[in-house]
Amino acid sequence: MAVRIGQDEVWSTVMGTRRLPALQMEAEVKRRPSSFWMVLPLFLIDAACIALSLAAAYQLRFQLMRYYGPLSEAFYNRLAWIAIPMWLVIFALYRLYHPDRLFGGMREYTTVINACTTGLVGLILYSFLDRNVDLDISRGWLAIVWFLSVISVSSTRFGYRRLVYYLRRRGLFIRRALVVGANEEGQAVVSQLRGSPEAGMEVVGFVDPALPLGMTVEGLRVLGK
Repeated sequence: MAVRIGQDEVWSTVMGTRRLPALQMEAEVKRRPSSFWMVLPLFLIDAACIALSLAAAYQLRFQLMRYYGPLSEAFYNRLAWIAIPMWLVIFALYRLYHPDRLFGGMREYTTVINACTTGLVGLILYSFLDRNVDLDISRGWLAIVWFLSVISVSSTRFGYRRLVYYLRRRGLFIRRALVVGANEEGQAVVSQLRGSPEAGMEVVGFVDPALPLGMTVEGLRVLGK
């Protein structure tokens, strides 16, 4: 038993099987652009969190705390301009903007920690390669940047997840799904998805080789074999 999500997966499910008009009508619905609009604000929120973390770390380390070493504001400004796009690319490489990896479980938050750590390593490497200023990057500033970025990105993603759940309960950001197998396990999956609107899945039918096409199970038709 498996769940196939989205239009691409619906078509891959029926390839090599009998293609019926009923199934084609279900599958030919254009994919809603909801995933893009769901992820875009997250991208902008992450950029704001990273920028604020860098600025706040500078104020905390060099303005509110005593710092006895040489300081170049231009050097840290360059680090900030490099860090924001670099961290967003790292977040994307860690698949923190992939809809299937968001809005459920703890994996998203642990991935945020790993991505922020990788971003910090990237900053350190860049500071060694930057020969325009003969300065050592402040370890205290790096530690504060890492701590603030992890806290701010994780907290805002937690709040944004609650907003997505609220919108999904009202019918937004919903993806269509086919359940492969109409046995007891498949019916249990349907019941679980129906009882969890926060999951954002609308089950449109079953694919089962043992049942006649058009048969109704749990209020859903068998659409393919």
